[in-house]
Amino acid sequence: NWFEVLNSSNWEEEVRPYLADPDGFIKRHKPFRAAFPDYHATVKDVVSEGNKVVAFIQVKASHRGDFPYGIFKGVEPSGTSAEWQEVIASTIEDGKFIREWGYFLADEVARMQQFGIDCLPEK
Repeated sequence: NWFEVLNSSNWEEEVRPYLADPDGFIKRHKPFRAAFPDYHATVKDVVSEGNKVVAFIQVKASHRGDFPYGIFKGVEPSGTSAEWQEVIASTIEDGKFIREWGYFLADEVARMQQFGIDCLPEK
């Protein structure tokens, strides 16, 4: 259900019941969603043990707005659509993510290349 909620147009309100710190998550995720408003995650696999969970997802999004930090800081929005893989790990207590992303890995090279960002050294 988490990714269905995160994919929704009303994600800011719908994520609240899933998070121990919804305001913190919303503050961090909102700039990403402004830059990539058509964000959509598809779950490929989920592994869990005890209160730990790891999700393998496929993300598709178009770069349509400015992003204030990270690899997209200062990159002009192109409207280009891209797909990439992510792995997200978290801890759950009392049915809520206590650290929404304890670990987060994205295929940054694939993402940057699809958005036209020169990220690899020349040979």
